[in-house]
Amino acid sequence: MNPDSFKIIIKDRNNIIKVIYLNGRLDETTFDIFNKTIGDLKNQDIHVIIDFNKLKYISSQGIRAILNIKNTVNNRKKEMLLTGASDKIVQIFSLLGLWNSMKHFSSEEEAFQFLDSL
Repeated sequence: MNPDSFKIIIKDRNNIIKVIYLNGRLDETTFDIFNKTIGDLKNQDIHVIIDFNKLKYISSQGIRAILNIKNTVNNRKKEMLLTGASDKIVQIFSLLGLWNSMKHFSSEEEAFQFLDSL
């Protein structure tokens, strides 16, 4: 897999929410790119939404990276939410027994509404 086909876009919403848009495959070949790109988020006191709408595949390393974000954010008493996961992505998380431990929503708007209600 060509790492150039993996894209990450991070958008800021009101300086309290970062939305991470993933496009392509989060696997062994793109793991380092992902970690470098999101590195600064680990030091911020923010909520994080990860949009999986264009994520085609996630490996165990990718799931580990997502769990690391979740733990970091939750330790700061903030939320990490997942949106737009395909059936394939849900199945991968479910096989590992992780899907139900994640807060997930069908759309980004639903995730924003949840955070606005806190």
